[in-house]
Amino acid sequence: MGKQSTAKTIFLLISMVGWLLIGATLMYLTPAFLDQFLPAIAPTSG
Repeated sequence: MGKQSTAKTIFLLISMVGWLLIGATLMYLTPAFLDQFLPAIAPTSG
């Protein structure tokens, strides 16, 4: 029981960190991606 519970906790922690990293990466890269491929839609900050 304890071993299974520990594995589940570790899996949840890793998945949470993974989603946080994915979300941060998307928020960081989306403006640059839009600016590069859709210059008519995304206004340039420069």
